[in-house]
Amino acid sequence: MSLTENDINGLEPLFDRVLIKKQDKSKQTASGIVLPETSSEDSAIGTVISVGKGALNDKGDVVPMQIAVGDIALFGQWAGTKISVSGVKDGTYIIIKLSDISGILKK
Repeated sequence: MSLTENDINGLEPLFDRVLIKKQDKSKQTASGIVLPETSSEDSAIGTVISVGKGALNDKGDVVPMQIAVGDIALFGQWAGTKISVSGVKDGTYIIIKLSDISGILKK
């Protein structure tokens, strides 16, 4: 099954997972040197598209998420599960656990 960008808008992650649209990194330096993909930093950023309800604690209660739709998230470049979306560069959308997010920039 191939998802479309419309499908992504209706996708709700489960528990403590977050759907993120990664931001493209510049592949060229200011002086014009083209960088290979493997030269990128260890971290990535992206916009939070949707958020799960939260993880369950030992008592079975839902622990609220510490992130919201529209936040900018900082995470490891290899973190999460890529989602294939037709017509969109592979790896643009990922689902990631809240614990894999290093920080957020509130809008």
